[in-house]
Amino acid sequence: MALTAALVESTPYRLRYLITSDGVVTSPSDPDVDALIVIPNDGGGTPDLQTDASPGPLDQIINVRANGYGPIPAGAITQAQARALLASEDNVVAPVVLTNDLVGRAVCEVTGRTGRLSWSCDANIDGQGDPTIEVRCTAGVVGTGYLDVYFRHTYDL
Repeated sequence: MALTAALVESTPYRLRYLITSDGVVTSPSDPDVDALIVIPNDGGGTPDLQTDASPGPLDQIINVRANGYGPIPAGAITQAQARALLASEDNVVAPVVLTNDLVGRAVCEVTGRTGRLSWSCDANIDGQGDPTIEVRCTAGVVGTGYLDVYFRHTYDL
């Protein structure tokens, strides 16, 4: 099965991708491999966080390795930092990573569009320490969904 992503919208505060699952399982021994797509952050062709982001607050988070962001200096970041910045994880790690609630962060979520798929997304890092986004869905099911990555503009998001 292949998951594909196509950029639908890019603003300074939001990225939206259409995620499509073709429902084909190519690896019967491990179908979860076919139900994963990673949106990279390398500055390559779309879909790519760095390429697709419009200049603005979300772009600053995406380019954290090159420029730093808030209390995080430039350089490779950890998965906990990526989750705090891109997934607004407010667990025990986020206060240590971001030091206070006044540092802007983003939220990632997937909304089903067609089919009966279960969707999930998570922030991770690549080999260079750039934040990436992983999207997973139900293996072997045809359908589509929207991945939204948006900068939080209020505390209740």
